[in-house]
Amino acid sequence: MDNKDKLNNGDISTWTTEDLNELTNAGVRVFANVNVGVTGIPIPGLGGRLGVGASGIVTSNLGIQMIVFLPQINVDTTADVVIPIAYGRMLDFPVLNNFFDKFMLGGRLGAGITAKIIQRRTLTLSYSALELENLNITDKLSEFKNATSGFGLDLGLNYDVRQMHTFAIVLQDLATSIGGESVNSNLRFGYAFKPKLGITGIGDPIVALDINDITNGDLAFFNKVHMGAEVRLIGILAIRIGAYQGYPSFGIGLVKWLHLEYANYGVELGEYPGQIEERNHLLSLGLAF
Repeated sequence: MDNKDKLNNGDISTWTTEDLNELTNAGVRVFANVNVGVTGIPIPGLGGRLGVGASGIVTSNLGIQMIVFLPQINVDTTADVVIPIAYGRMLDFPVLNNFFDKFMLGGRLGAGITAKIIQRRTLTLSYSALELENLNITDKLSEFKNATSGFGLDLGLNYDVRQMHTFAIVLQDLATSIGGESVNSNLRFGYAFKPKLGITGIGDPIVALDINDITNGDLAFFNKVHMGAEVRLIGILAIRIGAYQGYPSFGIGLVKWLHLEYANYGVELGEYPGQIEERNHLLSLGLAF
């Protein structure tokens, strides 16, 4: 977009090296996530439920950049292993319940906390075509084996009204650091509506709204908003539509024991909604029992 005028008039005599880089950079981002968890474990004598899990997340950016007509290969890979331990319960206290019954439609409040143990490995490569012969893969892989550790904390509140309206607020990464570097916290709000339709063969639909990163003043408001709706047919097939950062999204999934799901959504790369869209395909496979 920055070079649109130069492209239209075809005059390359005034182009700088930076102009060429913006036109010739090419890259691929690869993201993979494997997640295993057990939730709903009762805690005798304490009440509430416990959840534990383990997640492996790998993000790799592979790019080619032209430096004065000489290609340069850039690789930036981050691999995280996260072990979350979560505890949640309904705050079933008479004083609270009486207040909710009288002033807030008789809902009930739940609270949860998640502690996260994090281990991160990184690999960064940046070599021009002339330097590739000096690349020692063994040394670089040994660097990748060196892990940094971290710890994180999330808090959440959930207010449920008659199993139809759910309001939630989450403070993610309240006190999170990896390798001594702090991770920015993220305040999020969510609302879900589940009307009781009672139509045979069609599950009750769910309509949801999330507002992400509320306190981030540098991000346009509609880039923070995610909306969606889901309906399940014969208890097996889920159909979803929505909007993610202002762009339409849709998805479909098999959601009975074997979870095979596909989603298509757009992400805003620019500074405001509708500037630069990047379409994404997400395929996930899971097993629930």
